[in-house]
Amino acid sequence: CIYDGQKITHNVDSLGYFLGDEGSGSFLGKRLLRDYLRGLLPDGLQEALQEEYHLGTRNDIIDRLYNQPLPNRFLASFAKFAYDHNNVSYCRQIVVEAFEAFFQNIVLHYPNYQNYTFNCIGSVGYNFRDALTQVANGHGMQVGKIIRSPIDDLVSFHEGN
Repeated sequence: CIYDGQKITHNVDSLGYFLGDEGSGSFLGKRLLRDYLRGLLPDGLQEALQEEYHLGTRNDIIDRLYNQPLPNRFLASFAKFAYDHNNVSYCRQIVVEAFEAFFQNIVLHYPNYQNYTFNCIGSVGYNFRDALTQVANGHGMQVGKIIRSPIDDLVSFHEGN
């Protein structure tokens, strides 16, 4: 959103993990699981994902997504897999594509977006800050702070005062 110091002047809704949420952990998780279920992961990743997450059958995964609580958290849990396998080009590519989708569907719809510094709070942006910076710079935006959690800066602020 764009905040002028008193109020939010512009906001493009992320629409949540069902309809949007581009660039989020759940967005990455959807991509990984979709490619896993379709057998599209590169050699070695298919087996690694199954081994690390003990996913069970296709029906087990579908049940977890549609019938169990907090499917968004389940999906987001797979962002760690992308981070842990960031040395594999597929994982780097899906992260860049997720951030590109975020920019295409959210950021680029703000008026004069290039005039703002891009700041980000959250573990996905923080852990993949190199890819996020690459995408932001590619759209003519300078990157400011990328922090893992708001508490990090709050603690620093209060320790300094």
